[in-house]
Parts: sequence; structure tokens; C-alpha cells
Amino acid sequence: MRKHALSLLLCLLFITAAMFSLCSCSLFENILPTEIVITTPFYPTLPPPVHTDPPTAPPTAAPTRTPINFITDAPPTHTAVPLLYRIEVNIAAQVVTVYRLSDGGIEKQFICSTGTVSNPTPTGSYTIQKHEKWLSFPEFGGSWGQYTSNIVDQIWFHSLTYKSKNTYSLNNTAYGQLGSRASHGCIRLLCGDAYWIFANCAVGTKVDIVEGTADPLLTQSLLPAYRPLPKIYDPKLKSYVYWDPTDPDSSNPWRQPNPQTNPTLPPAS
Repeated sequence: MRKHALSLLLCLLFITAAMFSLCSCSLFENILPTEIVITTPFYPTLPPPVHTDPPTAPPTAAPTRTPINFITDAPPTHTAVPLLYRIEVNIAAQVVTVYRLSDGGIEKQFICSTGTVSNPTPTGSYTIQKHEKWLSFPEFGGSWGQYTSNIVDQIWFHSLTYKSKNTYSLNNTAYGQLGSRASHGCIRLLCGDAYWIFANCAVGTKVDIVEGTADPLLTQSLLPAYRPLPKIYDPKLKSYVYWDPTDPDSSNPWRQPNPQTNPTLPPAS
């Protein structure tokens, strides 16, 4: 009897366990999904960045320069200098005389070369129009002049001519022609004399150009000391060249002690 009851109890337990197992499986099937789906995360699409350059100032126009015929490196005109003098050019004597306005006395006298007979210097009364440091003559072989003062049209006071725009390239032939008619109409002067007019005779200074009368003694007394002009040793160039002895340039070898003027000898130490 006890054996039969034990067998029945085991059967009930077995049936109960089986039913519990079936119920658990069915429950978890309803709770868990049968397939796991992995989705890609969502990243919003942003517009590309816009690069804006910082504001810039409008371009500045390049300064313009008024062209000047035949002129380079022009210093300002001497409009602030008071009118102190009157200038007279005596063609017959080849002499320039500067008179003081204050008392009519003579301030300076310079030897010069005016225009030839075929290219005469115009006579008349004029006034200085402007000053320029260098003046070029492209129509006359590209020669140059220093310390120029314009009288009328293309007629100027200026230094003796140079073969290039260099103070050591003086035309020694023009130097030897001082005291005679030799230019194309301009009034050539020693460099130091041209500089004096350039520096002291303001724009507006009256210039009288007259035929005048010859004065051989005056003309002879104003001629330069060196005739003909010798070459001078230039220590910067290490060669013998032609400089105007009156040129105020500080590098003028004539202004140095013991200038060497004989090219056959070594330079003075």
C-alpha cells in the first residue's frame, strides 16, 4: 500500500514539473523578442561651414608723378626765397653779372658760354621760372647739366655739360670753351657759379639778356685757373677723371688735400 502511494506521488511531482517547464517557456517567449535588430545611430546632417574672409581696406591708388620734360631728380623750387638780385647776361663779353636790388651794386660776376651764332641765346627781359638739380639734353647726344635755372622755354642757366649723369664725367671740351659762344642757346657756367644762382636767385628773379659790349680784360680776369683742365685722381673710382674744380659736391677730389692731377704718376698718399 505504501509502495503504491509513493509511486503515485512521484508521478504527480513529475507531471507538475513538466507543466511548470512548459508554462515558463511560453512566458519567456512572449516577453523576449525572437530577433534583435541593431539600428544605426542618427546623426543630423549639418550644412558645411561658410568661411568669410575678414573685411579688407580698399586698395590705395599709387601716387602719380607729374612728368617734367628733360628733368629727373628735381628738387622743389625756391619759391620761399625773397627776391634779392637782378641778373644781366652780356653776350659780347660772355659775362653774367648779378646786381643787388637793395643798392644796385654788383654782387657776383661769372664767366659763361652763351649760344653760338647759329644757335643764339635770345635777348630780352625774363624771369627765372624754376630750378632743377639735373637737366638732360637728349637731343644733343644725351649730355647733362647740373644746378639749372630756367629762363625761358628751353633756355637755362646750368653748369658745364657732362657726358653722363655723373659729376666725374665733365665734358672738358666745354670747360675749355668758357668765355666764348659755344652752347645751343643756354648759358653755361662753372658748376660753382651755376650752384650760386640755383641757391640764391629765387623764382621770379629778373634776367636781362643783352648783346652788350666786349670787355676783354673783364673776360680774361674771370676765366678759370686751369686751362686746359687736367684729369684728377678720384680715390673712390681709383682712376683719373674730369671733375669741375668748383663743384660743391663733398666727394669732389679737387676739395681734398694734395689732389693728384698727373696721370703718369701714382696717386698722392
